[in-house]
Amino acid sequence: MNKSNISKCYLTGSLSFVFVMMSIAAAVLQSRYAGQIIDVLPLKDYERLIHTFLIFILCLAVSVLALQISRSIFSILVERVCMLIGEELLLRILSAKPNDVIGKTKEEVLQVIYNDIEYIRKAGSSSVLQFVIDLSAAVSSLIMMAFLYPPFCLVCIAVYPLNLIAVKTNGLKQKEKEGLLREVNIEGEKLVSKTLLSIRDIKLMGKEKEILDEYKRLQEQWAVTTQKKYIILNIFKNIPRVLDAVVPAIVFLVGFFAIERGDITLGTIVTTVSLASNVNKPIRSFSEFYISFKNLNLIKDDMQYYLKLADEYGKKEGTAVETILSIEFVNVSVFKEGKYILKGVSFKICSGEKIAVVGPSGAGKSTILRVLLKLEECSEGKIIINGIYNLRDIDTKKWRHAIGALLQKNTLFNESIEYNLDIYHSWNKDGGKSLLKILHLEKFSDQMDMLVGSSVQKISGGERQRLCIAQMLTKNNEALILDEPTSALDENSETSVMEYLFREMYGDKIILYTTHRLRTLAYADKVLFVYEGRIHDFAGHQELMLKNDQYKYFIQAEDAKNEIKK
Repeated sequence: MNKSNISKCYLTGSLSFVFVMMSIAAAVLQSRYAGQIIDVLPLKDYERLIHTFLIFILCLAVSVLALQISRSIFSILVERVCMLIGEELLLRILSAKPNDVIGKTKEEVLQVIYNDIEYIRKAGSSSVLQFVIDLSAAVSSLIMMAFLYPPFCLVCIAVYPLNLIAVKTNGLKQKEKEGLLREVNIEGEKLVSKTLLSIRDIKLMGKEKEILDEYKRLQEQWAVTTQKKYIILNIFKNIPRVLDAVVPAIVFLVGFFAIERGDITLGTIVTTVSLASNVNKPIRSFSEFYISFKNLNLIKDDMQYYLKLADEYGKKEGTAVETILSIEFVNVSVFKEGKYILKGVSFKICSGEKIAVVGPSGAGKSTILRVLLKLEECSEGKIIINGIYNLRDIDTKKWRHAIGALLQKNTLFNESIEYNLDIYHSWNKDGGKSLLKILHLEKFSDQMDMLVGSSVQKISGGERQRLCIAQMLTKNNEALILDEPTSALDENSETSVMEYLFREMYGDKIILYTTHRLRTLAYADKVLFVYEGRIHDFAGHQELMLKNDQYKYFIQAEDAKNEIKK
């Protein structure tokens, strides 16, 4: 998080607390001057009475105004904190290693970056602020009472903590009753489940009355437990009200004898009674604050996973590669979930070469592409770029920007076609029309405002794939990494796309692609045959067909599958 933003939060919080204390001080003085008005009235000193009354009104106005300002400032603080937390979480998710977040569902991420933050916003603006205000008011009131007449302060300290005992006892009793209700619920569910599963046998054995009696027993147990729960709740709920009545009574009783002795005036008693109600407020608001505090702790635990995500980009800027002349895998292995996905993979691609990666499903073809795109990490070995640079040391963002990538699960954003094609801010409308025509997407030239994306079903799978290809081609690519680039295309579209990519546009660039479409092997200079995570062979397609029986059987099997699909 930015230190400047954190400093602003501290400053906002401090300012809010200053106004809280100003409001409380004004409220305490207001109570004190209310007592003085009572003392001045019998003296018929009207000048002093008006003076005291004006100060009383001023204190009242300052108290109300300062409290509202404090609430407003605290709301700004809460919003700022929520914004910073949301920004930090999203930043961690976006900069995390893809595998650390890929397994998380949309609901899990939304729970953390939306629902949990919304709860922080509500809890901070209500229960937390209210408890801080109530606690500050209680402490200030006790200090003022100790200053006016210490025995009154002792009365509040002795009586009001009884409310805490009541709250704790109520909590334990409610927990006990809720436990009993859960047990009754479970028994009831079991009874209903047993009845539904064994209805035929129950009827044959004549057990209907027995089942009905058991259900009635559970209903009675539920009713009695619920009644006890609410009786206990109402009893303990009214204890604070009883204490609010008892404390003033004791204050008046003690105050009567103090007035007799001339220690205090009637105004002091009025002030004390006014202040005493403040002492009980934090005890009342504590339960809500405690629940919020526990929930905030749970939210903190939810967020810890995301806040601890490692930054895949690193704090130091890596090496930038302007041109990709060669890519070499040197004994690359990827170990995940207790097994090797890739094991000892070694091969080299030079500028202008087109390499097809083929093999059975699960052989590790896509993993080779993912490792090259730095979406997976090598457990062993290294990837050398241009014969000099270790891929691990190359700046991740710049590397990905230099490569055109098309993965199997490429998606379009739920925005317009124009938005998706201009994702790299390099879409040229005039040149773009030619590109759309080549990709058989010319019908969209006049429909650039049309919404597309995962939640919109206005386009076919082939059109979606060709739009993803068009999106990829809107930026300058030093190499192409393609995972089944024509899987959703018909034969004509496939030929057009392959001719354009492999012969016209990227004839002098490296292209590494996986495929199950045997027709596309005609565009490959060499074929990388992957089997069970290892490189089984690496040569031209015709050469492999002559010398590698396993490759030959694989191609024949794929050919048969394609014929069946037709």
